[in-house]
Amino acid sequence: MAEPEEIVIEPTRKFQGKFSSSLAARAELFYALRKMSDEDYHAGRRVTVNCLYREGYELVYKTASYRIGGKPRPERSWEVMSTEIAEAIKREFRSHLNVVTTFLKTSVLLNDVEEINVVQLGGSVHKKSLSVLGEEAARELDDCICSKVFFGVDGIDPEHGITTSTIDEAKLTRRMMHAASQVIVLADSSKFGQRGFGRICALEDIDVIVTDERIPEQMVSIIEEAGVDLIIAK
Repeated sequence: MAEPEEIVIEPTRKFQGKFSSSLAARAELFYALRKMSDEDYHAGRRVTVNCLYREGYELVYKTASYRIGGKPRPERSWEVMSTEIAEAIKREFRSHLNVVTTFLKTSVLLNDVEEINVVQLGGSVHKKSLSVLGEEAARELDDCICSKVFFGVDGIDPEHGITTSTIDEAKLTRRMMHAASQVIVLADSSKFGQRGFGRICALEDIDVIVTDERIPEQMVSIIEEAGVDLIIAK
């Protein structure tokens, strides 16, 4: 069987600051993957990435080679994952626990567990997700001190960081982060290389990312270089 035709990616921007040559090359690859057809992605093609990055006062040209391909990556919404978290807590957790949540479904699922105290944040209720948004919910978080915060995202991107679909969601998520000692992002592999409209934070501001085993190898390296712990759920 003939080797699939090689894809060559030319530089689209100049990277600087904390970007090393290898990180710049992987970032260019992810920008290209967002625009790539399913046929090209799953064909097992070899990809040559050319990138530009600034090292001191010098502009350096870097070439790197990758092979892409794999199984289709399913998308799972944060609403689905939040329900799964609540069900897992209800099934496994049997010591005292305080749960602060924006999701009405989570409150209903956990409220009948004797050992769990549920704090439902107030605010405007989103019709589809049944989660609350707004300043009222944000103000209530000022009175909370939490050990961990879990949240979902619409995109994880090397340059633009952690993003969600709206500015209001991004603002509320940042307030949740400030109220917690450890920040944990739950994202299926389809979210890598994507970006939403509302920017939550930089990749380096996250402590842990939990994802599935279809996460691209190049993104694993980017996450590790950013100092973020990665948990791959199987």
